[in-house]
Amino acid sequence: MNIFMNADGDPDIDHYLLRARIDILPVLNALVERQIPIRVKFSRVAEPLDTRLLSVRPEYEELIFDATGVRDLDALEGTESIEAGAKIDVIRIFFNTGYAEGAIFRGQRVFRARVPETIARVQRRGSVRYQVPALNPPVVSLRLPSKNNRELRLRLMDISLGGAALVLEDRALAFEPGATLRKCRLDLPGCGVVETDLAVQYVDRMDRKSGWRRMGCRFADLPVFALTHVRRYVTTLERAQIEASHRG
Repeated sequence: MNIFMNADGDPDIDHYLLRARIDILPVLNALVERQIPIRVKFSRVAEPLDTRLLSVRPEYEELIFDATGVRDLDALEGTESIEAGAKIDVIRIFFNTGYAEGAIFRGQRVFRARVPETIARVQRRGSVRYQVPALNPPVVSLRLPSKNNRELRLRLMDISLGGAALVLEDRALAFEPGATLRKCRLDLPGCGVVETDLAVQYVDRMDRKSGWRRMGCRFADLPVFALTHVRRYVTTLERAQIEASHRG
């Protein structure tokens, strides 16, 4: 994964990883169904090559790649490390796997590799952002010391592993970029409640008539156990988006 990730300066790849097979297989199947170009780097070959994923066969723990244009397929057999990168819409996909073997699949030359144990998916700006459902969206609860510690509940517009965008419907609410909102409680439907500080990154006007604003926040010092809950919720949104794109 490093040859792709380091070039774009993504230092903390662990935040972006899918680890569960139920999450990994839909991404791989999307690459097959949409025939998305994949750039592959073999540890034994200096230059990467462009290919496509033809089939995912979890029952054999293998991926089938198109080998058209691969000049010396026999020389690649037994390759210990394969790095692959692709792009699904605005999401970049990266994974490492191992072992390559030439074969014939449905009458054409292919090479086989193992199903990866993890997949990373990122956007250029960092963690992939997903729109939350309009029905039963996540909600952030926080206290306002300047308002006699009054509790405020704000619904989310979108979420990523790095932060979230909140909707400010009350014109009287004023938050400045750079402010930190302490001990916010984030209720993630189906995944639990986590507590985190939110660092305000920007406040943009959404609708001139209503006065609603969008407040982008970064999770500050999110505990590891809380990150697990956020990752689970984000993965649920990602899986739903991939399934929707297949239906479309």
